[in-house]
Amino acid sequence: MKKKIAGYFNHPLISGSAIIFIGTFAANVLNFFYNIFMLNHLTRADYGTLASLVSIITLFALAIDSFTPTIVHFAATYFAKKEYDMVRGLFNTFTKGTSLLGIVIFFIFLLFSKQISYFFHIQEYSLIILTGIIVMFNIIFVVNRSMLQAQLAFTFMAIITLLGTILKLLIGILLIFSGLKVYGALLGFVLSFFIPFILSFFSLIIIFK
Repeated sequence: MKKKIAGYFNHPLISGSAIIFIGTFAANVLNFFYNIFMLNHLTRADYGTLASLVSIITLFALAIDSFTPTIVHFAATYFAKKEYDMVRGLFNTFTKGTSLLGIVIFFIFLLFSKQISYFFHIQEYSLIILTGIIVMFNIIFVVNRSMLQAQLAFTFMAIITLLGTILKLLIGILLIFSGLKVYGALLGFVLSFFIPFILSFFSLIIIFK
């Protein structure tokens, strides 16, 4: 019985899910401190602006994550058979699609920044454009995240997720103290997506050999 239970816990999906849960929980704790810091160091108007922009980012993140099950399904099959050429083809196809989608959405933010800022009662149009950049990075990053999941690289996923949250918190704090206010908070978001995106290629390098 003990061996059977140990076997369950040694299964990569079970142990991987536990690692992802721990990493996500730690990231959520840091996000809590991020929000507490911003609440105490931004004016009410600035914090309201930040909350509105984060809501936009979250809305697009939830929408783009709907692609994840499809990518994981096909990529996991190819990874299991070690058909790395097929994985590479799948990666290239989805990356081209998400890159195009991300660029289109960014230009929508760029073209309609005035209207969006008016709707959310935000005076600085550049904050809307910066939010569009964050959304674009997140859309492109979904392919890499899905590939890591299909590769069962759960520990690596937990590490880069936690790293991104740490970067968002530390860079946000630093830039807020530098006087950048909402811009500083959003720049932390940019780097929290961009740096994990770059690091994700180290785990996926096998499909490019």
